[in-house]
Formats: sequence, structure tokens, C-alpha cells
Amino acid sequence: MNYINVDPATYYEAAKIVNQATAAFFTTYAQQLKALESTNEMAGSVGPGGEWAISYDEKVRDTNNLVSAFTMLADRYTTALNQIGHTYALGDHDPTTGTPPPAKPPSPPLAFSSCPIPPPSAGGPGSGLVDDGLELAEKIGLDLPVPDGDTDKLHTAATVWKALAHAPEVTDLPAELERAAALFQTVTTPEVDTIDDDLRAMKTAAEDLITTFTDLANECAAQEAAHDKMRVDLQDVLGWFAEELRDYVLVTAAFAVAASFLSFGVGGAAVTAVRAGKAVDLVNDTIRKLRHIVSIAGVRKVVALTRNTTDTRTKLERIHDAIETAEDTVEAQNNSAGVTFDDTKRPQLGSDGKYHVQDGDTEVKIDEPGNLSRTITDIDLVENGVLWEEKSAVSSPNPEKWVEKHVTKKLESFLEARQYIAGHETAPIGLRFTQAGADPQFKAAVEKAVGDLRAKHPDTEIHLEWA
Repeated sequence: MNYINVDPATYYEAAKIVNQATAAFFTTYAQQLKALESTNEMAGSVGPGGEWAISYDEKVRDTNNLVSAFTMLADRYTTALNQIGHTYALGDHDPTTGTPPPAKPPSPPLAFSSCPIPPPSAGGPGSGLVDDGLELAEKIGLDLPVPDGDTDKLHTAATVWKALAHAPEVTDLPAELERAAALFQTVTTPEVDTIDDDLRAMKTAAEDLITTFTDLANECAAQEAAHDKMRVDLQDVLGWFAEELRDYVLVTAAFAVAASFLSFGVGGAAVTAVRAGKAVDLVNDTIRKLRHIVSIAGVRKVVALTRNTTDTRTKLERIHDAIETAEDTVEAQNNSAGVTFDDTKRPQLGSDGKYHVQDGDTEVKIDEPGNLSRTITDIDLVENGVLWEEKSAVSSPNPEKWVEKHVTKKLESFLEARQYIAGHETAPIGLRFTQAGADPQFKAAVEKAVGDLRAKHPDTEIHLEWA
């Protein structure tokens, strides 16, 4: 027997913490992202706002991809922690006692699922100043277009990102990952340092995401504030202009402040007079004042983030590689402890009566230990802990008969063989078709058979992949 100095329950509990905390985080993120659906065209289409929209969309896309990568990594880590704990439990199991090997905890629901994609932020009326014929926006100049961002939508976006950054399900995530890491303080297994480092690195990545949410909230709020102040200042100057214009002509002044532009009117008589050349100096002075306001409005061109999302993504990729290495190390360690391989015809069959396989192994023949004249099955590929059967067929004259032999009986033989494969006693099994273009009737028969097997064996993961 291979006694171990760690309780597998430590790994199971850490997996539970990682899964539950990440699932709560991602669910909240997806809900908040849905609230962003109404923020399309919030940034405007001209001037610095149009440039800011490009930067904002890029940063949001990167952030969304990073959240997805983080959540999928957490799901991968949950699976790995359960697998490592189960490997240790099997290593400590004495088959001579007659007791069945310990079962692996059921896989929890995945934290990751699809979520809404934030809409593009560029768009708008084309000018943040509209008048009744004075053409003030054109006179301010094509070189200095009046920003036309939608302050209502910018406010919504700022509120959403701020709410996300402060949601308990988000702010609790780093602490929960820290708690999972702390479970391994008394563990002395070879891979424990890797797990501790990984969980703490995931904590840092979670903190990076929270900071990014806060940065995006601040950027949207700053853009909203800049538009609001600019419109107040524009309205002040235009109000002054309307009063001064009364010295020349009858003025019927009117203002309307919309979410994405300021509307200003002086009435038909005043427009006709100005077009006829009256109050030229006043108009020119007004244009200079308006240009100055637009030039110092402070509408941003670029979204600035405190954390580098590329660095965070690199960190997550390293963690993904590290946990796979840790899994391989634990499996190799437990598989080889005290086991000899004396059967030259069956080099993977150990003296413990188990076949010892590794990821990447192909064409693994499983004969029944104790009755080596009986072949149970052969496994085409071991990949990511899954035992795969691969088929190139795309049709059959008799789909039901083909499925009975090549799907139902074959996968049933995998289920029997698992008990003799070290570390894979409860491993997922899978059927993979390597050629595209499966006949619909053939495909339907295969999917029905796999569905029946899943119903018959609810505790087993059964994968089906089509080319």
C-alpha cells in the first residue's frame, strides 16, 4: 500500500471553495454585463469621444475575455484538485481488504457559461451642438467638432462597472481563493507549493479584475462629467449670445439639453438677420468663446487602466500549465510507488494488478488481470484524464446495428476496464468521431445511444465529440 500524509478531503474542500466563489463571481458579472446592453453608442462619434470609444471597446473586450479565461481556469482547477485528491485516496486504498475503492466527488456545475457581449460604444448624432440655422457647430470648425457622447448611457455604464467592482460576490473572490490556499499550509506533498502559488496567483488576478472594473467605472464617469460641464458652459455662452443679439434683432431664445447634444434656437427673424450679415463681430466673438470651451472640455481620447490585462492573461496561462504538471506528478508518484512491471507482453500492467497509463498514451490494450486470456477492450487515446474511443465512420447501412456494437458495447467495455486502470477507476470516457460530414440518421442513432448510456450510468461523465 502507498500510505500518504495528507487528507484527500483537503483537496476536495479547496475545489469546493474555488468552484463556489468563482461561480458566484461569474454569475454576478454576467448579470451586470446584461445591464450594459442599453449603452450602445454612448461615447459619441466625433472628436475625442469617437477615439475614446475605440479604446473603451478594446479594453472592455479584453476584460470580458479575461473574465472568461479566469472562470474557465477556475473550472479546470476545480477538476484538478478533485482529481489529485482522489489519486491520493486511491493510493492509500488497500484492495486486499475487499472494500471498494474510494469514489471521487461528483463534478460540480461549471462556473463558466455564456454571457452577454457589451455593445459597441461608438455612435451618436454627429455633433453635440444643434441650432436652428445659425450653423454654429460648422463655424466652430471641422477641426474641433463638438463631442456628442450620451451622458445618460455613460452614467449607466459607470454605474454598472462600479456596482460590479463593489458586489460582494466579486469582492469576496480574492479572500475565498486565499482561504483555499490556506488549507494546504500543513500539507507536505510534492505539488503543494505549486498549488499554493497558483491559488495565490489566481487571487492576484481576481484583484486585477476588480481594479479594472473600478477603472472602467471611473473612465465612464469622467467622460460623463466632461460632457456635462461642456454643455453647461456652452449654454452659458449661448445664453449670453442670445441676450447680446437682442440689440440687433428680435430674438426668441430656446434651449434643450438632450443626453447627447445641446439644442439652441434664436427664432427665424434672428437667423435671417445673422445670415444677412448683422452682428458679425458678436457672432465671431461667440464662435471664439465656443471654440475655447470645446478645446478645454476634457473629453478623453483613451481609456487608461491601472492593471495590464496582458500580464494578467500570461499569469493565468502559467497557472493552467502548472496544474497540469502537478496532476501528472501526483499520478506518476502514486502509480509507481512499490509497483513493478514484469509482463513484457503487457508493459503497462503493474504488479498491483493495475494498468498504469499517462495522458497521451494510445492503443492501450486492457486484458483482465487474473484472466489474461480475456481482452476487455482497447483504448484509443488517454487525453486530459478521459479514456477515448475514436471512430472515422460517418454513416452505416444499418445505423442501429452499428451503434449497438461500436457505441453501446464499446463504451460499456470502457466502463468495465476502468477498475483496472490506476487513477482512472472513475475516469470520464468519451467517443470521438474524427471525420466530418456524419449522415443525420447515423448521427441521431449515435446520440441516442450515448444519451441512453448517460441515463444508465448517471455518475459517469460520457463525452461525445463530432468532427
